[in-house]
Amino acid sequence: MIGHTKCAAGVAGLIKASLALYHKILPATLHVEQPNARTFDAESPLYVNSETRPWLQPEGGIPRRAGVSAFGFGGTNFHAALEEYRDDLLPEAPLHPRWPAELYLWAAPDKTGLQGALNVLEAALDSGARPAAADLARNLAADFQRAAPGGIRLAIVAADLADLRRQLAGCCAYLERGEALPAGVHLCDAPPLSADAVALVFAGQGSQYPNMLVDLSIQFPELRRAWERADLVLQLHLEARLSSYVFPVPAFRKTERAAQAEALTRTDIAQPALGAAGMGLYRLLERLGLRGGHLAGHSYGEYVALCAAGVLSEDDLYRISYIRGRSILAAAQETPGTMAAASADEQTVTAAIAGIADVWPANLNSPRQTVLAGTEQGIAAACTRLEAAGIATRRLQVACAFHSALVAPAQTRLARALADFTLNAPQIPVYSNTNAAAIPTIRRRLRPNWLST
Repeated sequence: MIGHTKCAAGVAGLIKASLALYHKILPATLHVEQPNARTFDAESPLYVNSETRPWLQPEGGIPRRAGVSAFGFGGTNFHAALEEYRDDLLPEAPLHPRWPAELYLWAAPDKTGLQGALNVLEAALDSGARPAAADLARNLAADFQRAAPGGIRLAIVAADLADLRRQLAGCCAYLERGEALPAGVHLCDAPPLSADAVALVFAGQGSQYPNMLVDLSIQFPELRRAWERADLVLQLHLEARLSSYVFPVPAFRKTERAAQAEALTRTDIAQPALGAAGMGLYRLLERLGLRGGHLAGHSYGEYVALCAAGVLSEDDLYRISYIRGRSILAAAQETPGTMAAASADEQTVTAAIAGIADVWPANLNSPRQTVLAGTEQGIAAACTRLEAAGIATRRLQVACAFHSALVAPAQTRLARALADFTLNAPQIPVYSNTNAAAIPTIRRRLRPNWLST
């Protein structure tokens, strides 16, 4: 955002629009606190883009386009329409060259070897060396990947070279005198984990929120492609693009922000949105070389885990997620109910709410958290009883009472819908979130997913 450039008016805008198209980013307009209500009312297609957001593919696959207007002091006005280049002559836009932090990696046979490598870098920085942070991180990563297996490995996350220098000093203090490692430093001398020692768990409904994964969606094409694919698959089913619920236009009032969050809780929107978020993240992790030998999902997240395992295609995941959400809404239309988390184990929670009707333990998340599902009246009474007993509670951002009898009628509708989809054998073991066992029969398992605790 710069002042008037006189006879060069519009050149900065042309550069800005060109870069926005190239990087597929909607850049923020700065310093707007309250747009003019007469121009930017609820019915207007215009809005102030006060937040940097991913520029997703427009509907119908049309190219991204931008308009630039320039008004010179001499009275000459210029207008330009720009369109993105979409053929394959040029490579895809590179990742942002300047991250807010960099990852620095070392591998050595033992602590003595590691300390020697750190001392060399310390001496270089102390003597005035100022390498670009990204270049230094890249070179260290290349050495790290060539290192022999075993030994000791060190990872440092630092914002700049000064921060890195402080972290190095802390590491050397640890290696020389046994002092505590500083925050942001990770040291390991155990054998590297294999994929079989890593499990990936996908989130369930209630974890969604407007602008979730916005930073990653701006930087990484894997995330953008997931949102764009879900938009395309569901374009005939939703009133607006799915991604428009996840990345709504910037809101300047609390009531507007609350309405945007409420719209994203609708089950037939939240579930495919979480599906796209989960698959985008999964594709990104694959690109980064992180693969899990085991998959699981929390409630709805089990569907995303099955997609990652190859049971469902990505398109079918979005279709089933939408159908599942609609089935639940239809089944719970008259009494949708709600859910609440209680900070105690199941036995303590059920004892505290004994005698309250229409409330069921839904999620046994941990020995310190139990989620309840039930009618509005039942959950309200349960929360009052639990708070009086000194047990903290929190209402969840969900559209109905999942994992309870209130959504049971949806099972038949979903079972009929699932018969039309191709379900493959999992390429990676997927573990049930009801009994922690590998899922043997996929089609039978998907039906009661939302009914079981």
